[in-house]
Amino acid sequence: MLGIAVVIAAMVWLLPRFLPFSQVPENWLADFRQAAFAKVAESNSDIVIVSVTEDTLASFPYRSPLDRKFLAEILDALEAAEVKAVGVDVLFDQPTEENKDRALYQRLRSFSRPLVVVSADRSAGLTEMQAQYLSAFLDGITTGHANLLTDRIDGTVRRLFPGKDTPRGNTEPSLVAALANALGVEAPTKAE
Repeated sequence: MLGIAVVIAAMVWLLPRFLPFSQVPENWLADFRQAAFAKVAESNSDIVIVSVTEDTLASFPYRSPLDRKFLAEILDALEAAEVKAVGVDVLFDQPTEENKDRALYQRLRSFSRPLVVVSADRSAGLTEMQAQYLSAFLDGITTGHANLLTDRIDGTVRRLFPGKDTPRGNTEPSLVAALANALGVEAPTKAE
């Protein structure tokens, strides 16, 4: 009887690893349990998302890359509002207009509050040229890696991405983890 229980337990544990489609029901059940039974956290009015919408983009002569002088002006307004911290989820992987690039470059370095800017590398799909530009543009700035942990079966995000191991042997935290760290909040170091 114990042998049968061990075999069943091993099959339940190993089956999704060798037959990925068998993970679908478990994912569905986990999602249902999360949606139906998880404690809903209260929203925090201290957290504000400044989003770039279609209306925002319509006011510029080009959509992408996002106007860097505009971003510098947003940072001016956020600093004037005395925000606690800012996370910038915009990838600066190529040059734009030189004067606007310079304005943002200087503003990122003069911002008086905790500031974290998203970064990426070749493993995230950047070309060598993009990775080099991004690294130089963000030199000296606190960064957080841009990534999400997606389920290999259905692409859904179910776990926290704590950060990425670097060739130097340390971990670059995710944007959210780096922002939490900048505010003195201990962020998880393992995917949860």
